[in-house]
Amino acid sequence: MTITAGRIVILALSLWGGNPAASRAEELVCPPIARMPTASEPAAFGEGLLWRIEREGVAASYLFGTIHVGDPRVLDIPVAVTSALRASRLFVMEALFEPDAVARFAGSMYFDDGTRLEDLAGRPLAERTQSLLLRFNVSAEAARSLKPWAAFLSLSQPQADSGLPLDLLLMQRARENGLRVEGLETLEEQAAVFAAFSDAEQVAMLRDTVCHFDLVQAQLGRLVELYLRRDVGAIIRLTEEYAGSDRELAAHMEKLLIDDRNARMAERMQGALQRGEAFVAVGALHLPGRGGVLALLEKRGYILTRMY
Repeated sequence: MTITAGRIVILALSLWGGNPAASRAEELVCPPIARMPTASEPAAFGEGLLWRIEREGVAASYLFGTIHVGDPRVLDIPVAVTSALRASRLFVMEALFEPDAVARFAGSMYFDDGTRLEDLAGRPLAERTQSLLLRFNVSAEAARSLKPWAAFLSLSQPQADSGLPLDLLLMQRARENGLRVEGLETLEEQAAVFAAFSDAEQVAMLRDTVCHFDLVQAQLGRLVELYLRRDVGAIIRLTEEYAGSDRELAAHMEKLLIDDRNARMAERMQGALQRGEAFVAVGALHLPGRGGVLALLEKRGYILTRMY
C-alpha cells in the first residue's frame, strides 16, 4: 500500500467542511459537499505519462507516471513504456515492497497501546468505518484497532481492485528483465507522513471518506479514465472540484503528501539520472505543476521530452 495518489487523499478531505469533534456525537453527522470552481490556468506538464530525461554526456533515462490501482485497463502496459523499461538498466520506484518493510508498515497502521478507533473517532463513525472496511476484507475486530489515517487510507482505494497494482507489476517486470531495483522512499517514511497529522486531522479525513464513500469511489473511477487518456491536468482539476471550509488542513495535506515528497523524490533520483539508463516510476500526480517533479528536474538543467 502506498500513498502516492496523494491528491485522492486531498479530494477525500476537501469534501469535509465541519469540526472534527462532531464525530463524537451520538449519531454520525456528515458534512455538506461544497462545489468550487477549478483553476483555469493549465498545469505545467499536464499531458503525458512517459518522459525521456536527458543531460549532455549521460545516457537518457525515463520517468513514468503511475497510478496505484490494479484495474486491468491500467495493467495493459503501453508498448512505449515497455520499450523504455527494456532499454533501462535500473528500475526506481517510490518505495520497495520488501517483506520486512511491508510488515513494519502494516504494524504501524494499528494501535499497540490498547487504544481503539472508537476512542478517537467516536462510536458512530467507528461503526460505520468497520462496516465499510468489511468490503475490503478487513474484519471488524481488526478495524477496531486501526489508526484513523490507516482506516482512511484503506477506504481511499478502489473497492473493485483485485489485480496487482501497476507499480508492483512494473517492479516484477523489471526484475524479470534483470534490472536492479531501488526505492526513492521507505515505507516507514510514507507512514510517517500520516503520523505527522494530528488525531483530529486524521478523524476529519476519515469521517469525510466514510460519509461520502460512494462519491469517493466514483471519483476514483473517473481518475482512472483520465489516467488512461494521459490527461494529468484534468486529474488535477478533478481533485480540485470540491473544497471544504478547512482550507488550512487541506493546504497542510497538500504540502506533506505532494509538495514535500516531490522535492524529496526529485533530489533522491539524481544518482540514478546521473548514471543514466534508469526507469523511474512515481505516481502520475507527482509529475505536473510548477512544484512537480518534472519542473524540478527542468530547473536542474535536464531536457524533458514527452514520449507517451
